[in-house]
Amino acid sequence: MAYNIRIPLKDILVPKFCTLADGLVNKVMTKTQIYFLMIIVISLFLLSNFYSNSSYAEELGRVDIIPTLENGFHTDDIIVIDQDANSIIKVDYVTGRQTVISDNSISPLGIFEKLVGITIDLNGQIIVADERAGCGRGPAIIQVNPLTGMQKLVSDNCRSPPGFLFKPINLEMHPEGDIIILNRDKSENYNVIKINPNTGMQKLISESKVFFTDPFVEMKDIAIAVNGEIILVGKIAGEGAVVHVDPVSGVQKIISDNRISPPGFLVKPEGITIDSMGNLLINDADTGLIQGHAIIKVDAHSGLQTLISDNGISEPGLFLDLTGLDIDSNDNIIVIDEDANAIIKVDPITGSHTLISDNNISLGLFQDLKGIKIFPDVQITPSSEPNTTKLGVENMVPEWIRNIFVFYAEEKISEEELLNAIQFLLDKGILEP
Repeated sequence: MAYNIRIPLKDILVPKFCTLADGLVNKVMTKTQIYFLMIIVISLFLLSNFYSNSSYAEELGRVDIIPTLENGFHTDDIIVIDQDANSIIKVDYVTGRQTVISDNSISPLGIFEKLVGITIDLNGQIIVADERAGCGRGPAIIQVNPLTGMQKLVSDNCRSPPGFLFKPINLEMHPEGDIIILNRDKSENYNVIKINPNTGMQKLISESKVFFTDPFVEMKDIAIAVNGEIILVGKIAGEGAVVHVDPVSGVQKIISDNRISPPGFLVKPEGITIDSMGNLLINDADTGLIQGHAIIKVDAHSGLQTLISDNGISEPGLFLDLTGLDIDSNDNIIVIDEDANAIIKVDPITGSHTLISDNNISLGLFQDLKGIKIFPDVQITPSSEPNTTKLGVENMVPEWIRNIFVFYAEEKISEEELLNAIQFLLDKGILEP
């Protein structure tokens, strides 16, 4: 794997630009200086960064050594979903530049409808949850090739009858390769589902109604530890809580709340991730100073909570409305702020905030950010893409549609589910009414 030392171009050209621009304003520039100013302006427009040797970079004091993967991808590139634009956006960790990876114009048979969650699998493929991309406009899990933007249906309730997906909230990858989903069912109960990414088959792991009888259970996000243990965060009986779920038995256990760790900072937890030391990092919408949002660290063994950052700890504070977070390769906390349409880096030691990207820094692609993942240090393995060059019916009808008629003949699915599959064919224009 190659490594590049990346230095923002402004650290070199901007001081020169300011000096020459000042001369232009005061009308004391020579013709040569004017030409030089034009070259700098063109360079700033065309280039976002350049590569240099390490000794010179150290003199500048701002060095970002980031593994180069392929096709412009780097470890720690930030991947976000934008719900309004129905798109997946890559954000350069150093420059903040925004680039659309996939939307329904990039992928010829695009199926994005309402993206709600995102993760990255062991092969570097992006996996998203969508509330309305499945058969009968139901939920679906979709794989996206980060190099081409091509979208591929992994699972919905027709592919895996009778199906447990109803309202997916977020998803993570299990170390063994399965997709683990936090979901809400038709009765407003929360459950955890496992999906085989190769077959699309769904399996129920755990349900809130089995273990927690309190009607006010409200789970908000999911994380997976390196040993495969499932961690949920949300509210139980109106109080913030962190819940451990055994991935085999489905047994649930509260590992932290404000009684376990008094006085406690869990008031309105919204998102969770896990750092390299196994600490749980949670964004809470109502426990911090000024605007309420804060980052809390929870010891996974003792349940003890520590306030890491809020708008009082960091001056100036940038938190407005945090909706998701993840960890980079150096354990910095990367959060998305929905109100500011911004991505912010939080120092895990000092709690200070640094703006990475917003619509002023880059092209202005952010509209409604809902999910975030940091690109891991993995080689991107291309997945099989749908063949869009052949337009025969055999190539246009997904395999699960053909199988569902077999399932109906064997009385494995209901007539309603069969009709949902037919409606899918109508919606995609494969059949005409």
